[in-house]
Amino acid sequence: MELSKPILLTDAAKQALKSMRIAYKLDEKHKVRVGMRGSGCGSSSYFLGFDIKTDKDDSYNIDGIEFLMQKGQMMHLLGYTIDFVEEASTKGFVFFAPER
Repeated sequence: MELSKPILLTDAAKQALKSMRIAYKLDEKHKVRVGMRGSGCGSSSYFLGFDIKTDKDDSYNIDGIEFLMQKGQMMHLLGYTIDFVEEASTKGFVFFAPER
C-alpha cells in the first residue's frame, strides 16, 4: 500500500463524507480526522469526524478527500478500510482491519 494512501475507502464511505460536508456546510479548511483511542482493558476504538489541521497532524489525500491523522496514528490504521453502512438497525462508519 502506498504511503499516500494509508487507509482505503469504499464508495459508500466517500459518498457519505461528501454528503456530510455539504449538510454541515463545512469549508475546505475542515478535513476528515481519523484516529484510534485506547479504551481500556486492551481494546481500542476508532473515530472519524471533521476538524482543522494542527501542527500535530499528518495529512493525506485519499481519493480526493483530505484526511488528518495525529502523528504516530498511521501505524495503528495502516491498511484499514473504512465503509459506511446503512441498515434498519444501524447507520455509520465501520472500520475493517487488514488481513495479516
